[in-house]
Amino acid sequence: MVRPPRAEHLARGGPRIVSPHGDFTVSARTVLASGLREPFDLVLPTVKSYAFSAAMEQFALAVGPARGMARP
Repeated sequence: MVRPPRAEHLARGGPRIVSPHGDFTVSARTVLASGLREPFDLVLPTVKSYAFSAAMEQFALAVGPARGMARP
């Protein structure tokens, strides 16, 4: 799940990994918070600490009730 500007950026070039072992770009499937319809198997939040609470509210629909979070 990404914000609209990041989704546009990723659609143009995908995430780019820069490494001393070799650089590469991967394709990414993105979804906006408004596009969440069902739980995902895995959610890896990668946000700055000050944005974590807001991000949790935004991706709550991606976490199924059996995994400890109730749907809003």
